[in-house]
Amino acid sequence: MAEIPEQVRRRSAKLILDEDGARVSLWEEEYPIPREDVAKVYVCKKSFFTYGLCFQMKDPRDYIFWFRGNRKKAEAALWLVRGARYPVSRKIYQATHGRLDRE
Repeated sequence: MAEIPEQVRRRSAKLILDEDGARVSLWEEEYPIPREDVAKVYVCKKSFFTYGLCFQMKDPRDYIFWFRGNRKKAEAALWLVRGARYPVSRKIYQATHGRLDRE
């Protein structure tokens, strides 16, 4: 399985959610986000109209996908992730402030 490249953290990437799980699409390449590597997934808030979906990994990495608009888009994505059997938290945190080691 290919490791998600460092560029994903710096560039726009597309999050693909389906019954098989979550994948990151970057320049026509797809990288899966393995369930066993994810500590939890939660909705995070950047500003009044910008919410995101944060994948907190068991190692120090975090993958954050921002949605423009209201919180409902991020919450709908969270329910899709939950349906794909990822561990989720219903609390809303600031980005990276919901890490398990800080709770």
